Amino acid sequence: MTMLRTFIAVDMSDAQRSAAVHLQANLQKGIQFTKSYVRWVQPEVMHLTLKFIGDTVEEKVPEIIETVQAALAETHAFSFEMRGLGFFPNVHAPKVLWCGIREGKAELTDLAQRMEETMKTLGYPPEKQPFSPHLTLGRIPAMRGVEAMASVVKSHQETSLGTGLIDAVTLYQSTLTPEGPVYTPLHRWELTTS
Repeated sequence: MTMLRTFIAVDMSDAQRSAAVHLQANLQKGIQFTKSYVRWVQPEVMHLTLKFIGDTVEEKVPEIIETVQAALAETHAFSFEMRGLGFFPNVHAPKVLWCGIREGKAELTDLAQRMEETMKTLGYPPEKQPFSPHLTLGRIPAMRGVEAMASVVKSHQETSLGTGLIDAVTLYQSTLTPEGPVYTPLHRWELTTS
């Protein structure tokens, strides 16, 4: 029995990805003079997670594809803007540095809730934390120089990564490697664009 580590996500535009890389570089320039350390997310694996499924029996993938297809039947494509930086769980004990969603936040949250409900019907447990749409820019492995880092992040607070179109939802397989995770698309659901 083959197990796949899977999640459902939406992708960003190439322009937004480039803007995210530029923002990471600017943040890195400021943070390098602090004691803090950030492991930056590589641009090719950047995405916005709607639902982390976790370990999935490979034979169950067709059922996931069919069930999600039905849940997305009437869903229209929508635009979204990434803007605003923050930390999970908070600025005093940061583990994740993220960029938030300004325009399109309600639509993205609705989409994630629908994925949550859909996966629940297939027996997957719901998330413990409420959904917070975001793009992970980096992970912070140690609590060093937190205040100085927060100050650098605050100075870039209103940087926009631009507006893009969410016109598809993708089921990904995540393979963990020593060089970092590798994401392989298993299925892509196109959203209505008319």
